[in-house]
Amino acid sequence: GILKSGHHPPSVYAELWQTITSGQPWRGELLNRTKDGTEFWEQATITPLLDDTGTIINFVAIKEVITERKAIEQQMALLNFALDTVHEAAFMVDQSARFYYVNQEGCRSTGYSRDELLQMGIADIDLDFPVDHWDEFWQQLIDQRTVTFEGRHKPKAGQLYPVEITANYLEFDGQGYNLGLVRNITERKKTEALLQESKERAESANRAKTEFLANMSHELRTPMHGIISMAHLLRSTELNEEQQDCLEGMELSAKSLLALISDILDISK
Repeated sequence: GILKSGHHPPSVYAELWQTITSGQPWRGELLNRTKDGTEFWEQATITPLLDDTGTIINFVAIKEVITERKAIEQQMALLNFALDTVHEAAFMVDQSARFYYVNQEGCRSTGYSRDELLQMGIADIDLDFPVDHWDEFWQQLIDQRTVTFEGRHKPKAGQLYPVEITANYLEFDGQGYNLGLVRNITERKKTEALLQESKERAESANRAKTEFLANMSHELRTPMHGIISMAHLLRSTELNEEQQDCLEGMELSAKSLLALISDILDISK
């Protein structure tokens, strides 16, 4: 036998009974279960049969098991819920680059309603849309299946914003589609700009330091050569033993310092 599943509230059955007892047919879907507990969906049309006086004498029910169709509908409902819940804008387009599907985030990020977007195409919101190279891009997408790139989106109101798009090629029932997942990368671009600015400042400071070392090393070598030359001239004069020892120490220190200055100059170059 067939039993009620308990899925529907009593009001559903009350509305069904009220409809057919008033002489009108009732159409709808019901989740029932067999005696062994197996649940199944039915699409039913229940029609009252009237005699010549208009009195209901019987009811005829035409039913069709639609369990498989309901499972597919539930899967589609879950898929739509998932796409509408994610924080990435999702745009599906066909080969003509017209929007075939757009999720809730796609509407929010662009400021257009879903009905408006489904009358539009990529070129209406993407300033970098490759109009002249769309066929080439489509073929690239077919070959690679997934392509990631950057663009600029134009909302219904407000300023342009940078986006990163991951385009995915899908094929269903012999027809190709492009499902683009779009992320707003405004904050990432700001961070990249700050990092680039910091890098340029660091490179500028490093160049200034290098130039300073090179200039200082060059300027220091001239007086050091003068000290060494004067020490050499001093050696040609009459010196006692203690003075000669001091001179040797001075020459050794001067030559060591000159070598150090030369090494700094080589490193700065």
